[in-house]
Amino acid sequence: MIHIYKDGQEVATQFADYLMWQTRQSRGAYHIALSGGSTPKLLFQVMAEQYANQFNWNQIHFWWGDERCVSAHDEQSNYKM
Repeated sequence: MIHIYKDGQEVATQFADYLMWQTRQSRGAYHIALSGGSTPKLLFQVMAEQYANQFNWNQIHFWWGDERCVSAHDEQSNYKM
């Protein structure tokens, strides 16, 4: 299925809604691999600003999927996002 949205903001909001729905359907831990680079930045902002109190964060496990091997303090690291 292909979804087309008007801009990146709508993509991030729709995906955050979908992700919230998916995690609520999960009976246990929900695992998410985080993309590297600047691609997920808008999604992270939307989740932090609009959804921070709606997710059960104890149920969600994040995994780094970035092929760059840099320290968390490096300017190229997404850790601070």
